[in-house]
Amino acid sequence: MTVIIAFLLSYMLFDLILKNMLKSGLMAVLIAILVNTLFNFNLSSRIEKRKRNILRDLPYILDLITVSVEAGLSFDGAIARVIENIKGDLSDEFAKTLKEIRMGIQRKVALKNLSDRCDVREISMLVTSLIQADELGVSLGKVLRIESANLREQRKQIAREKALKAPIKMLFPLIFFIFPTIFTIILGPAVIKIYNFFVK
Repeated sequence: MTVIIAFLLSYMLFDLILKNMLKSGLMAVLIAILVNTLFNFNLSSRIEKRKRNILRDLPYILDLITVSVEAGLSFDGAIARVIENIKGDLSDEFAKTLKEIRMGIQRKVALKNLSDRCDVREISMLVTSLIQADELGVSLGKVLRIESANLREQRKQIAREKALKAPIKMLFPLIFFIFPTIFTIILGPAVIKIYNFFVK
């Protein structure tokens, strides 16, 4: 829709300026392609930012749900507690899930909808575990505790991987920016002295 509006507006504008249908149409197509590219880039950027926010909030929300369930609250009550105490993208998604459950949608379906909306691997794994626990009659608190421990271990693993990649990423700035400056400072006076010696 945005692309079509951009095409029509740019076509009318260039038609008034250029008075040529072919040139106006060509310029309008180029503008529409540019608008579409920028729109898709902005949308992708916002999606990635939202996924990062969801992944960042997940351990704290999962801990709160675990503690609430182990304290005697139902899963729905634990989600309601999360919504009250934590604000953010993941909390909003849990609010939608709770609304669906209260509307009469099966918990399994509501959790799958949550997984589809978030499109985050960790959320999908959590939802799968919760659905299996619900179907098999396993203690929900135990499953949540295991998932919380697994999630924290995954975050530690990701942090270790990033730490291992850091020296490689630092290598290029060192070679192209820092080393030339150091060589200039160290060898600069010597080069000037050698140049002056041969010139004189």
